Amino acid sequence: MAKRRTSREIALKILFHLEFNEEPYLSAMERLSVLHQWDEDALKYAKELIQNVIEHKKEIDSYIIKASKNWRLERIGIIERCILRMGIGELCYMRENVPPKVCIDEAVELGKMYGNGESAAFINGIMDFIYKNYTNQSHEECINFKEQGGMNEVQPIRD
Repeated sequence: MAKRRTSREIALKILFHLEFNEEPYLSAMERLSVLHQWDEDALKYAKELIQNVIEHKKEIDSYIIKASKNWRLERIGIIERCILRMGIGELCYMRENVPPKVCIDEAVELGKMYGNGESAAFINGIMDFIYKNYTNQSHEECINFKEQGGMNEVQPIRD
């Protein structure tokens, strides 16, 4: 399992890099892999995670928006946004490979490692809300879901 955590860290670093650099993710992955000398096996799952985020980014962002009541996506810190995208992608679209609680725990741990003091609680709240409200529904049902999350108290904000 340590290899999957490493894969998640690699994917997070690449997703974060892509927030600032407009380039194909495979190019970024190759360049950063050479620079950091990442393990080839860990890169395989990282690639799956990144592809998943790219393929479902619109839907994932809509889940984040619904769960983070009264907050614009752009106001969520970049690192938290990347962690949430990756964690929600894994939670909602790769659940046959990873138990939901593991997805949530891993996202929270990344928040502790790379975010600020409030990141882990914020990520946990968003991920838990999505797990409880969206993972057993189709995306169309989720879009029409009227209730929003309650993450208006603790929010890592970057202006």
